[in-house]
Parts: sequence; C-alpha cells; structure tokens
Amino acid sequence: MGRLMFKYGTMGAAKTAEALICKYRYEETGNKVLLLKTKEASRDGVHIVSSRIKGLSSEAGILEEFLSMDCTDMMVEASKYNLIIVDEIQFATKEAIDILSDIVDSIGTNICCYGLKTDHKGELFEGSKRLLEIADSIREIEIICKCGKKAILNKKISNDNDKKAKYISVCRKCYKEI
Repeated sequence: MGRLMFKYGTMGAAKTAEALICKYRYEETGNKVLLLKTKEASRDGVHIVSSRIKGLSSEAGILEEFLSMDCTDMMVEASKYNLIIVDEIQFATKEAIDILSDIVDSIGTNICCYGLKTDHKGELFEGSKRLLEIADSIREIEIICKCGKKAILNKKISNDNDKKAKYISVCRKCYKEI
C-alpha cells in the first residue's frame, strides 16, 4: 500500500537536497523514481531540480504536465515507479494534491512531497494546507534560527522592488523583531 508523504521546512532547510538524496537512495537499490516539480519552481530552469548545495541536481518533469494526462494514461505512467517525488509542492493546487492522493490510493505508488509550509506572511500555501489535511505522514525538516531556537517562519528581508527577493528562516520571536 502506498503512502502520501509531506516533508516540509523553512527556507534553507535543505528540502531539495533531501529530495535528491531520497531519489538517489531509491535508485541505488534498483527502484524506479519519478522526480517532478511544480511549474512555479523556476529557480533552476524548467526541467532541473537543483539544491543550493553545489553539485546536487537532477532532471525533472513538471507536475502540472504529468497531472494533465488522461487519467488512465497517468495511472499507467505512475504505476511504472516505486516512488514519485514532488519538489516545491507548496505551489500545487488543492486539486493537484487530491489527484496525487488518488494515485496513491488507486495503484499504491508512494508519493513524497517536499516544500514550504507557509509563506513569508506566515500563511499556509494551498498545496501545503491540503497535504497537512490528508497526508499519511508529515515530517518537519528543521533548521535553526540565528538566535539558536528552531526556525519555523520565513522572513522576507529584501525590498519588494528587488528583482529577486531574499528570505531567512527565523523563530517566531525573531520574526516579530526583524
């Protein structure tokens, strides 16, 4: 029986690195893995998932393209894999998460989703919210705030006029103070 898993953390918690390591471990034991990412995850280009840790990257499909397949074709394709990994899942819609759960429940393929839980305002992303509601397992990937406490929020530290916003992971107290 398959499981729908959600592994979340704040910015810089090495979520993508963990996803790529998970892919490697499965493939090393002869298992087939499909790596997907959401279309909004454009940091590394269209079909690449890359960790901020230099040297960790892999080709990836696009979740929305995979889910737009005919239902029968999608189930047949999903059944070819022991594990489907989805990076940057926070950008997925509620409907996309429900389809992923249908894959798990119908054919038993394990699906492991990695992403942020909340945005820089501390509000749940749609995809993350749905996973928190229905995932079989939920695990936080922890990172430490500069003050030494566990970081639980993403704080936007650059001006909105910047082309590329910058974020840091902070505890609740530092989030309020910065």
